[in-house]
This record gives sequence, C-alpha cells and structure tokens, in this order.
Amino acid sequence: MHINDVRKIAKRMSINTYRMGKVEIIRAIQRAERNPECFGTDRVFVCGETGCLWRSDCETLVRNSRVA
Repeated sequence: MHINDVRKIAKRMSINTYRMGKVEIIRAIQRAERNPECFGTDRVFVCGETGCLWRSDCETLVRNSRVA
C-alpha cells in the first residue's frame, strides 16, 4: 500500500503522522485499533491474520530485511 493511502487511513482515525514513516504510521493505526503493533516484525511467520490490510507489505518488509 502506498504511503499516501496509509496516511489517509491514519488521518480518518485522527492520528498525527507528521515526521512518521510508513512502519510507524501503520503501527500507530494498529495501536489505535487495539491490535498488536506487529507490522514488519517476525510475527508475520506465525500470524494467522490472513485478512490483515497490511499483510502483503508486512511480508515483503520482513522478507527484504532478512536478505540484507
């Protein structure tokens, strides 16, 4: 998901995204929704939330961070 789309979601939730990166914004959204702040963590390998809005980006982020 593009960063501007993530910011729009955060704005609708009244989350101030000033000086926040994509990972920080998504975790703030997760926190506001009272979900685990797990985006971009190794939890993706045991996560059962297949309908998560962030899943694809999360898997990609974790996969790319393991390669580096």
